[in-house]
Amino acid sequence: MRKFLLATCVILLSAIPTMAQEEHAATPKVEVFGGYSYLRLYGENNNGGEAAVTGNINEWFGVTGDFSAYRGVDTHDTNGFALVGPRFTYRRGAITPFAHFLFGGAFGSGDGAGAMALGGGVDAKLSKRFAIRLIQADYVATTLRSNNGRISAGIVFRFGER
Repeated sequence: MRKFLLATCVILLSAIPTMAQEEHAATPKVEVFGGYSYLRLYGENNNGGEAAVTGNINEWFGVTGDFSAYRGVDTHDTNGFALVGPRFTYRRGAITPFAHFLFGGAFGSGDGAGAMALGGGVDAKLSKRFAIRLIQADYVATTLRSNNGRISAGIVFRFGER
């Protein structure tokens, strides 16, 4: 887990020099993310998808609803999360790093549980309406005393402008 967190920090910090190259970027009212997600849950590899909707209150603060579902590689168990929480974004130029703290519930083949995700990611702007989520990395914990890692990537659709 220590290597996972270190790698996440290095990736997020490596985007800082490119952020100073452009002026302030426009803030979309709503961002919709969809993509592939890998989850290491209860010691098992899981592949799945993640979707998130963020409503931006201002240029640096938004509220995110995050939904994901996974299938175990070996056991074929189905697991997922429904989470919500604050998102903090640094908008300068074509590279947009963000951090979030999400909480909610976990569901799956077994019983449901409370869950939280702490992490962030980096989006790269393609156009006014589209971006690529280069990486999103989260530390995910459940009330079943499970500490897990999640990595996602995909496309971001941006709507409206503040």
